[in-house]
Amino acid sequence: MESKIRLSHSARQKHDHCAMMYKLHYVDKIRQEGTTSALLFGSAIDKACEDYMLQRDGFRARSIFKNEWKKLQDDEFTKIEYASNDFDHELLLQSDNELILKDSVCTSVSSIVKAGEDKERIAYANWISLYRKGLMLVDKFIQWVDENVEEVLGAQVAIELEDEEGNQVTGFADFVIKINGYNNPILVDLKTAGRYYERGSVKESEQLALYFLYLKNTKYPDMERAAFLVLNKMIKKNRTKTCKKCGNVTIGREKTCSVGTGKNRCHGEFDEVIDPEVNLQYIHDEIPQDFIDATIQKFNVTLESIKTNEFPKNETGCDRYYGRECPYKKYCESGCMTGLYKKEETNV
Repeated sequence: MESKIRLSHSARQKHDHCAMMYKLHYVDKIRQEGTTSALLFGSAIDKACEDYMLQRDGFRARSIFKNEWKKLQDDEFTKIEYASNDFDHELLLQSDNELILKDSVCTSVSSIVKAGEDKERIAYANWISLYRKGLMLVDKFIQWVDENVEEVLGAQVAIELEDEEGNQVTGFADFVIKINGYNNPILVDLKTAGRYYERGSVKESEQLALYFLYLKNTKYPDMERAAFLVLNKMIKKNRTKTCKKCGNVTIGREKTCSVGTGKNRCHGEFDEVIDPEVNLQYIHDEIPQDFIDATIQKFNVTLESIKTNEFPKNETGCDRYYGRECPYKKYCESGCMTGLYKKEETNV
């Protein structure tokens, strides 16, 4: 009897990028050692935000993020792969700086990170930066929920979209909610990102299209819209500068005070303060039926390809997997398992 295939959105993305990558990850169970900060940070934020959406207890939500993120300190946080924009020296507290700089010849944390030599201090600088950012993101989420959410209909709702042969598209929808001033349920996907999402991103999301189709057909027939709720890790600084010489206050980009003209221009130095703010995007839209149909067709093509048990390698994708080298490149070339491990089967 032919086994049924369970295919998540992320699995189809892997297959779409490179069928061999899909095979190595899901069939051969060869996995990459360590993980990225984006995955771990997003998971900690998700847990805190889900709890707040259901419990409406801000202290508890913040504690969940703190506990999830602090676990990594005890779990070899130096092995985490941090992104270049994780570190933000302007968000560090004085106590953070003192701890990182203790017994170091460097005079600033930024200089340690820039030098790139002291791996443990650099890892901690990234980790504590994300800790500070995470608390801000959770607070922003709490504020948005309090101001906008009328009712929570579901959280982590299981998606099991099945075809005639019993193959399934699987996943979990973050939230189904009702927003103040809008009576119908809305599917909401929470994202932690380092970039802005385009206005048309909802109606072009294959993941949302599949989740929307399943939820509308099974649980929420009056659902008409889906949404991205994006918490941006790139913190807006809201800089205010005060001239040390004349007291002029500005939010401009000039490096010295521009009061006056010609020889009478002030040119005084500034004292600068920041008022950090999280950028939150709530993008909601209808998803066109023709896009849903096209997405289903793509999944059907992927399912048929998997059934053939043929997994060709995409030679053009080895050096461009989300901006970096494919983790399986050396394995495909020479069988090298450096940075990889074989996941053991779990008997239930």
